[in-house]
Amino acid sequence: MKRYSLENRESNKLVRILQILFGIACIITAGWWAVYMIKSLESGNYWIATLFMFFFGAFQIYSGLGYASKYLIIGKETLKIKKAAIGREQLIRNSDIERIDILPLSISVTLRNGKTFNVSFPVTLNETIDRVKDAIEEFGRDNKILTEEKREGK
Repeated sequence: MKRYSLENRESNKLVRILQILFGIACIITAGWWAVYMIKSLESGNYWIATLFMFFFGAFQIYSGLGYASKYLIIGKETLKIKKAAIGREQLIRNSDIERIDILPLSISVTLRNGKTFNVSFPVTLNETIDRVKDAIEEFGRDNKILTEEKREGK
């Protein structure tokens, strides 16, 4: 299995630790503020800010633990794609793939049931894009899937 990051840059360990600590600080602050608002008669719209801070802190922890990364994993008979920071990874088996179109900045996987999955690349990752394209071509060749490289607009 080969894993390719679809992020503009990989965050290092220090940044991830800081994200987790900042997330914890946001959640603690939101909790303290919620207790303060319960005691106060004038809580009004401050609950929206408290909920925002809580969920922002939760996302920072989620991201710091590495769950928000976008990636493509090319296995022997499967593709695993996570296209968004929030969401689940999608597993695509080679038997479900009808064709793969390789475009300059994306890959389009057409399934036998008619659905299409598009994987977009960050513009700044030229080396990664070429490695992913080569790996996808090899995946298509090994699994006897029609794989075609196309130019935009054609």
